[in-house]
Amino acid sequence: MTDGMSAEIRTGQGECISGWSCKVNKRKIYTGALLFVKRIQAHLEKTEGDIKELSENAVNLKSTFLELTELKHVLEKTQVFFNEQDEANGMDTGHKALIPEDHNVSIRGRLGFVAGVINRERVPAFERMLWRISRGNVFLRQSELEKPLEDPATGIEHYKTVFVAFFQGEQLKTRIKKVCAGFHAGLYPCPSTLVERNDMLKGVRTRLEDLTLVLNQTKDHRQRVLVSVAKELQNWSVMVSKMKAIYHTLNLFNMDVTKKCLIGECWVPCNDIAVVQKALADGSTASGSSIPSFLNVINTNEDPPTFNRTNKFTRGFQNLIDAYGIASYREANPVISELSEK
Repeated sequence: MTDGMSAEIRTGQGECISGWSCKVNKRKIYTGALLFVKRIQAHLEKTEGDIKELSENAVNLKSTFLELTELKHVLEKTQVFFNEQDEANGMDTGHKALIPEDHNVSIRGRLGFVAGVINRERVPAFERMLWRISRGNVFLRQSELEKPLEDPATGIEHYKTVFVAFFQGEQLKTRIKKVCAGFHAGLYPCPSTLVERNDMLKGVRTRLEDLTLVLNQTKDHRQRVLVSVAKELQNWSVMVSKMKAIYHTLNLFNMDVTKKCLIGECWVPCNDIAVVQKALADGSTASGSSIPSFLNVINTNEDPPTFNRTNKFTRGFQNLIDAYGIASYREANPVISELSEK
């Protein structure tokens, strides 16, 4: 149970840290009683579900935004390609189709084309592969995008290139699509006439404007949720850590024959017996238990473990000495001689 709560806290902490500028509150923490474990667990589960849902929605919206952005660049860049070709042929770019309907044109024939976007570093290998599968019968035009596009899943920006591949025949079209899929290139529909391209481009720009507004609202809402989580994140982390430590200690206890109470054996400094008894009494009162906890001293012939009482000043020196070896029970503590030399 506590391991699951720790995982939920790590999920919230990771979302707060990863690019959202949420400052985790590090104020002094006062942990509650274990009676609130169920309530905390339910609250953490709900918070984790909300954060995951917001993250998934943000990724989906960014994926749609990326596709529309790439489609916009494809329509804009390919328009330049087609205008250059039409001007070279002396055609009217406003009314002439990309692929002429005249079946008597034997030089160009019925050419088909595919347009898409590919990562810039894959363009040389992509171009060589198209040349090999078509034996040089594919005409490839390309134009690099000036600004990088962000990957919605990883958040990494990639420089990409818009391409248009002209070919002849359905069999070659199938091969080109397989190559595009192998190089993870995104293919997008592109009309063959200027009027249809302008209409599609206008619609894409309108959708991008609406999607940008939705993305900004989603980002603001997610930011508010993460800020509220960040305020309590340190508190939850400390409470779960203490609960895990308590359960770990309870697992070292043994059940009595009646299986109604836990029995644990431990070493306690003689000067701290009263402190332990008071802590047990306070714990019984706070939990509302009808059976109080108690401590019994057991006589034994075993050698007690070494305990050297330290304070804020001597703790560092004691750790340094213990790194070389711990003194036996009632053996002189080397830290005293070290401090006297200082």
